[in-house]
Amino acid sequence: MTLGFSQQINGKPNYFIDKIWEGLLNDPISLDYTNYLEAYKNKFGKHWDRKFHENGDQKGDLVNIAPKLHTIRAGHRWHVGMLIHPVIGNRTKNRFQFAPVIPCVSQQRIFMTYDWRFEVSIGDKYLYKPDLEILAVNDGFENREAFEDYFIKAMGREKKFSGQIIHWTDLRY
Repeated sequence: MTLGFSQQINGKPNYFIDKIWEGLLNDPISLDYTNYLEAYKNKFGKHWDRKFHENGDQKGDLVNIAPKLHTIRAGHRWHVGMLIHPVIGNRTKNRFQFAPVIPCVSQQRIFMTYDWRFEVSIGDKYLYKPDLEILAVNDGFENREAFEDYFIKAMGREKKFSGQIIHWTDLRY
């Protein structure tokens, strides 16, 4: 099943493609990395966003980035064994699958609320700030604050979010 990813959050690159590949590069499918990178360049005329150290006006060396090891989605439609087709530009003429098909290894229920504070539980486990920081980085965000900002906006007026963590690695919370 298609799993779409954005390339920006709040108008800034999120580097999700590179972060997802960072988590896949120890897998045998990592041999496909350059093929997907070149296919992206052929389609869009450039490589996907990659994070570099800034040296004035010139790009420096690539920054070591934390891998994106899972994604969080509203609803409860993902199940173990389903095949993930990771894409950008879903339902557009620019749809592009940026990595091979990978299996959904597991899923965990996640619930978030925001009233006077942001709260997260995974299954029956409540997450405290250190665990939230780990969850945020593993989900591809720079830090817990960026994660909270994103999901508070996504919650809208209801101030609740119910969904799943979709895993393609052995990581669990």
